[in-house]
Amino acid sequence: MDNHSATETSPLLSLFAALSYGIASMAMVFINKAILMHNWQLATALIIHFGLQMGYTKARGVDMQTAKRLLPVSLFYNANVAFALASLKGFNIPMYIAIKRLHHSLYLLLAYLQERENLQHRFVAPFLELVCNYTIAISLYLWNSVLKLSYHKVTLSVLLTAAGVLIAALGDFSFDLFGYSMAFTSVFFQTMYLILVERSGAEDGLSSVEIMFYNSFLSLPFLMFLIIATGEFPYSLSFLFAKSNSLSFLVILILSLVMGIVLNYTMFLCTIVNSALTTTIVGVLKGVGSTTLGFVFLGGVQVHALNVTGLVMNTAGGLWTPDLQGLLHMVYVAWLTFRAYYIAPPIQALSNFCVVLFLIQSADRMMLSLGCFWIKYKKIKPRINGDPFKSDDAEAPGYEYPKVLVQIPMCNEREAFCPDFMQAEVDKWSQKDINIIYRHRVVRTGYKAGNLKSAMGCDYVKDYEFVAIFDADFQPSPDFLNLTVPHFKDNPELGLVQARWAFVNKDENLLTRLQDINLCFHFEVEQQVNGAFLNFFGFNGTAGVWRIKALEESGGWLERTTVEDMDIAVRAHLNGWKFIFLNDVKVLCEVPESFEAYRKQQHRWHSGPMQLFRLCLPAIITSKMAIWKKVNLILLFFLLRKLILPFYSFTLFCIILPLTMFVPEAELPMWVIYYVPVLMSFLNILPAPKSFPFIVPYLLFENTMSVTKFNAMVSGLCQLGSTYEWVVTKKAGKVAKQA
Repeated sequence: MDNHSATETSPLLSLFAALSYGIASMAMVFINKAILMHNWQLATALIIHFGLQMGYTKARGVDMQTAKRLLPVSLFYNANVAFALASLKGFNIPMYIAIKRLHHSLYLLLAYLQERENLQHRFVAPFLELVCNYTIAISLYLWNSVLKLSYHKVTLSVLLTAAGVLIAALGDFSFDLFGYSMAFTSVFFQTMYLILVERSGAEDGLSSVEIMFYNSFLSLPFLMFLIIATGEFPYSLSFLFAKSNSLSFLVILILSLVMGIVLNYTMFLCTIVNSALTTTIVGVLKGVGSTTLGFVFLGGVQVHALNVTGLVMNTAGGLWTPDLQGLLHMVYVAWLTFRAYYIAPPIQALSNFCVVLFLIQSADRMMLSLGCFWIKYKKIKPRINGDPFKSDDAEAPGYEYPKVLVQIPMCNEREAFCPDFMQAEVDKWSQKDINIIYRHRVVRTGYKAGNLKSAMGCDYVKDYEFVAIFDADFQPSPDFLNLTVPHFKDNPELGLVQARWAFVNKDENLLTRLQDINLCFHFEVEQQVNGAFLNFFGFNGTAGVWRIKALEESGGWLERTTVEDMDIAVRAHLNGWKFIFLNDVKVLCEVPESFEAYRKQQHRWHSGPMQLFRLCLPAIITSKMAIWKKVNLILLFFLLRKLILPFYSFTLFCIILPLTMFVPEAELPMWVIYYVPVLMSFLNILPAPKSFPFIVPYLLFENTMSVTKFNAMVSGLCQLGSTYEWVVTKKAGKVAKQA
């Protein structure tokens, strides 16, 4: 077997050995070791022997010379077990742990007593001489494992630990002299066998499995003597036979034996891979946690000044030692290794993937911006030929205007306008020969889509050719219909004319200014370019005029998503209808002035498209429209702009970028962090040039909102409950005041 010295061990193995021993040791503190100790050594020996026979375990065969050399290890080990079990009968766990913490101080004392000496060690058969010689040899060897310790720090550590035990004992009203004496004796034997284990691994080249195997079968005579001497042998046999038919008992017994084996293995592994000193320091740290848990969960300790002061001093003494710095350094080195080999690679892979998505989306945004520039350069815009409404009848000259239905759907979940007030307003306009109807739905399912669907089901709709839709806060100009409806003349394939939004409160606060940047880019760039080159874009839900025939042939308004406007636009596009966007026709409206209202609006706007994508994908694939239109609809309209954009912006800038501060092995190029985002922000602000001073807040704002957008995207894709929540966006009513 190879020599498992600390210098040849990887940091990860060293850390694993220390952590596993600490966890197993703390768990075993709260289990009655007396029940398990007699059984797990036999189980350990049998399991390792079986593994050797089957070839599952690599270890050398049993050597009598090695067994003789390891006999003291087993002797001290079982002496520690016997005295520890005896002390537990008259002890509470916090005091037991405090006294057991003295083995670290004993380790340091022995090291300084034999500083810089190197004596030869031999062991003779007689028991007393064996113990004496090994004690001296161990004390001399300790210094080879100890770093250059500060004498004053070591002294203070020993004094604090010992004084803490003394003070806590004075405050222990359940003081038991026998229990204390057994515990102190156990401390001595525990220190001795840890040193012997370290020597066996370093000098004999034994692995932790081999030392564990030898210790197990060498311990059997000692443990047999112990259970016979304590009178537990007959009781144990009768108890096992009585419970042998209980499945739950057998499961607990097996798991307990496994736990004991794990404790032994991790203790030997930690001592060989690291050192006996590391094992004692881990024991100190384990003691801090188990003392706290013992106080909280087990009780049995009367809390008062002396007791608490003593335990605190004892713990502080154990932690004061400068050797703890070496353990912490080992943990740090192991963390660096683990970080470099296991954390950084997946982060870097995810980072590279997001960077690719970022570049694709940036290229798409660049193409849209170039398309907008081309439209302005070539002055491309929808035009009306001649006077579309002028009558061709020479005998009856004049104008023939089509009938346009104007709808203002409202959905107030919490606050409803008074019906009497609404009816009075309708009567006022009716007296001026304005055909106006107020309808109130009793069954309010479907939110806005339900309102529109109900309104389109009225008998009078058949008398109209077009329908103009406005939200309640929109204020169209008096010539809105004259600017939009003429585009339908002599254009039977045209299904929608969409106007641009303009905002009366865009300068109200920083939030409204930042919204204005996004919406200006959306209308002037995205909607205008898609309308000019593709004759398709998402209907904005308001400030648009639909051909009623296009609505009916596309299935009408559906209540299946929270983005009924995008839903009807996609279905109309699949049916071959074309759209026109009028960037020069602006309709005044409001943007949300509070962050809460804006956040809820964005959640609906980003979860709804994912709902719609799941529902429309089969129809898109099986539709008869051109392949390039399918590609545009699936890859660009839905995946890139509705799914990939919130995914990469949240993952790249809200997760990976902060992680690179803690995992520097995963790197992000400077052009990803700075240059490209600034360029994209510059392009976004071009349609709103007065917003250039807000480019930095805009960058931060977009990163913040990516969390909300990503959450909405996931909820829409996975059909979570919040996806189907349609919340009306609160507005301040400034448009109404200026009307």
